[in-house]
Amino acid sequence: YDDAINVGVAWTQKNPSGPISGWIYRDISVLYLKRASQDKANAEAYVKESISYRDKALPTASDSAYALQPLLLVTESAGDLSPSQRCVQYRNSMRVLDRMKLLVSEEEDRLDRQFKPDPKERNDLECLSEWMDTSGKRLTTKLSTSGCQ
Repeated sequence: YDDAINVGVAWTQKNPSGPISGWIYRDISVLYLKRASQDKANAEAYVKESISYRDKALPTASDSAYALQPLLLVTESAGDLSPSQRCVQYRNSMRVLDRMKLLVSEEEDRLDRQFKPDPKERNDLECLSEWMDTSGKRLTTKLSTSGCQ
């Protein structure tokens, strides 16, 4: 993981606001989560690093429900791996999910206004909506069973 993280960090330092930087930040965040899951002794530090890179990825993804989807999973996983961050990250996951719902609603409205909407696009939105419903239920359960209310 170290080599991949180092390459990603080096690239984003040279291109901090490049169009691909958000994806690289997201991937670095995922790599830190993988390290956290394998190294319990240093898991908290790795989760903090993951959250830091997730935060750098959020601005480039905030206008697309599809781009927010992996960041929601990163945020939820950070909560799963970190007892000290659990409630905060589960709540952050719900905020990301709320943003995704708003974006999907706007896309559905846009499709409704089209004379001949693309059936594949409609189907993709329906699949994403179902995934978001499932994720919302899962997160609600995690929030209540973790005593985060």
